[in-house]
Amino acid sequence: MLGSSRARFLGPSSFTNLAVSNAKTYRKRARCQICIILEPEQRRISSRASSYFERVTLPVAGSKMKHHSISPFMFRHFTSRSQTYGSSPATSNSPNIDEFLDEQGLLYHSNSSHFIVKECPFCPSPHNDKLDNLNKLYVEKESGLFCCFRCDAKGSWQKFERHFQSDLTSSDQKKIETKSFRPKEKRFPRKDREPLFPEAVVRRYYKALRDKEHSCARTVHKYLVETRGIKSEVLRTYGVGAGEFDFINEQKLWIKHPCVVFPWVGHTEKNEAKILRFKCRSVSEKQCQRILPKGGRHGFFGWNTIPPGTTTVVVTEGEYDAMSVYQDTGLPAISLPNGCRSLPNSLVPTLKLFDKVVLWMDNDRPGIEGVQMVARKIGRKRCLSVYTEKQTKLPCGKELAKDANEALLKGHNLQDYIQQASPLSHENAMSLQDMKSDILDFVENSDSAAGTEIKAFPGLNNLLKGHRPGELTVITGPTGSGKTTFLSQYSLDLSMNGVNTLFGSFEVPQNQFVSKMIRQFIGRERGYADEPSGASIEKPDLIQATNSFTLLNMNIMKLFGATPVDDVLEVMEDLVNTRNIKHVVIDNLQFMLGVNSQGGADFSIFQMQDAVLDKFRQFATKEKVHITICMHPRKTDSNLPLAIGDFFGSAKATQEADNVLILQTLMDNTKYLEVKKNRFDGTLGEVPLGFMKECNSFLDLSAVADQKRMDRQRSTERDHEEQIEERTSHLQIKL
Repeated sequence: MLGSSRARFLGPSSFTNLAVSNAKTYRKRARCQICIILEPEQRRISSRASSYFERVTLPVAGSKMKHHSISPFMFRHFTSRSQTYGSSPATSNSPNIDEFLDEQGLLYHSNSSHFIVKECPFCPSPHNDKLDNLNKLYVEKESGLFCCFRCDAKGSWQKFERHFQSDLTSSDQKKIETKSFRPKEKRFPRKDREPLFPEAVVRRYYKALRDKEHSCARTVHKYLVETRGIKSEVLRTYGVGAGEFDFINEQKLWIKHPCVVFPWVGHTEKNEAKILRFKCRSVSEKQCQRILPKGGRHGFFGWNTIPPGTTTVVVTEGEYDAMSVYQDTGLPAISLPNGCRSLPNSLVPTLKLFDKVVLWMDNDRPGIEGVQMVARKIGRKRCLSVYTEKQTKLPCGKELAKDANEALLKGHNLQDYIQQASPLSHENAMSLQDMKSDILDFVENSDSAAGTEIKAFPGLNNLLKGHRPGELTVITGPTGSGKTTFLSQYSLDLSMNGVNTLFGSFEVPQNQFVSKMIRQFIGRERGYADEPSGASIEKPDLIQATNSFTLLNMNIMKLFGATPVDDVLEVMEDLVNTRNIKHVVIDNLQFMLGVNSQGGADFSIFQMQDAVLDKFRQFATKEKVHITICMHPRKTDSNLPLAIGDFFGSAKATQEADNVLILQTLMDNTKYLEVKKNRFDGTLGEVPLGFMKECNSFLDLSAVADQKRMDRQRSTERDHEEQIEERTSHLQIKL
């Protein structure tokens, strides 16, 4: 029946015992395929799940048939409640499982039905950060029933809570333990154990800074008081702490840094302050900062300093600025979570509670743009800005400081800054006077105006003058020319240079795409051309490279195939607000729209593509995000190079784009990247490319081509000089 003459039929009770105790042993001994057929009247499962269990097969070693593994959701219903989870779940109220896991410091992620905990607290042996040991504990969202597929610990949510709150009784201990988990003595004392995240940890860091318990805390306290000018009582008011954290340096080594700990505070439903997460930031290197725990809620630094009934609040770009304002003026001041453009949508209703919001961002272009972004979200009428484009001095004649902390250190009266705060002009209108600073900055600092350097492709960087926010780039190329490979390497290079990137791979599955990118990352770390042919990567090197790779701010969309553009824009908008995304890649547009460019198209498809391009264009301009879109070419003669008119669809794609790139492939398989449009300064040209199969990466051959060009030019000049000398010698002979 299932390809084996020794197949057996099992009822629900038999399978329960088999699944719990001897499933693997039985299958190995019997060497047969197990078929489970449950009669509808015998199954005690919900009607929602009954469709899963008409016919379920378990894989057998050596079998060539296609099998499906049993998910934790199926495992719950295939086993009896008494044997699998202990007591029955409570059905009156769903437990606050996510909050409890956060309080206990358990890192987790979730799917539609379960919380999946990274490290099981019941496992007797250490996890050692091995992938095989992690993410084995499943907790059902609705009931709290849990089961670890590593140590086989299982039970009800009440038992899970008692595991952390107090010593278990002997009877409870026996119920929750299994044959594989029976330590002779308790390995985790419960009475003295305190929650790890986030309250207890922040209190511990706060106490360390307050009491200056160790050298790290003393270093941080000295930096805050002497370098930043913040008083100790202000540090205590804001709950600032000190701790030591590991960060990776340029040599790919983990180094301990003394860090300032800034708590993110929110409010509960009862309007009580609650610590949600915290940011740690090195006192020696500004770029070394981290937000913990990952995946938690956002909050404001300093929210606990706002008294009830407050109608006016000062919002700053950084934590030091907020403490400086509070220290000098006494006004309630809070800081945005992560820079001038970081205002997650979840925090917008909080700021709308105030009648007046004074925005004190840094006195630079990103700061001014951040003011406009915040004003758009919370309402322009309630906003005042400390800095404007026109202003260069205070009423007293002093030069404006860059931010509030600098003003404090210079001895300025910060109340003067607050009093001169003015309403915002409309973001879509400006005078030439408003543009004065931009014009001067563009003329004097043309290199910075050019954008972020594209280090992986120097020839392309020389043509485009860098990568700039707010632009739209379209790229095409023949099928199989390497468009996805180029975009992966291109976006990886920008991400490594500090450009927060969001990649939407609608054609290649995400796991395949990420594996391609990590090969490119390893090749770049090894120096591309120095990569030997057929070189293998040792496991320790692979683990180290993977750890470094995951630290990049590279985000991947989960969307795949034909997807509504509004869903894509929703993801883009959310990550721009929460993770400060500056570069979005769409690969590719036709797969996202569900259009086959090789099979022809009608006018309605062209209209749909134009509408989508228009939305992407508006998003790039409004959010100051660079969007790169990969498009298929129209069906043309494969023997001829592509032209700017060969993009699939109407001419809108190349008209709206700031940059138009074509990845050309010649008959001899020679590849080069051609810049067909450059709105920034009009420079056009070609970038010759080589390909390294070992690391799946392109190599910019511009330097080689330039050297050959210079050699040819020198050779021509030498020939010309020799001809002149020869003619001169003949003339002298005649004379």
